[in-house]
Amino acid sequence: MFHVRLPKAPVYGSIILAGVLLEMGNYGLIRFMEEFYVIKVKWYIKEDKLINLSIIIIILRIIIGSILNWVFYYDCYMNFYLFLILW
Repeated sequence: MFHVRLPKAPVYGSIILAGVLLEMGNYGLIRFMEEFYVIKVKWYIKEDKLINLSIIIIILRIIIGSILNWVFYYDCYMNFYLFLILW
């Protein structure tokens, strides 16, 4: 089987398709982690508290990443700092 690229593909269509695929991947990860958390720690922590904690951590990581992006906009080490914070 040969691999053939499509040189005539419209750029806007590719961008929209990439965005849709990323959003579907994020939705799948959220659904998977929700089920994983409920099953894994059902006996130790109530589900509501753990899901709320996860949402708070996610929001804090988004805010910290945005602040670092704003502060180190022209800095070449921004990706390294983001990696350290978000890891």
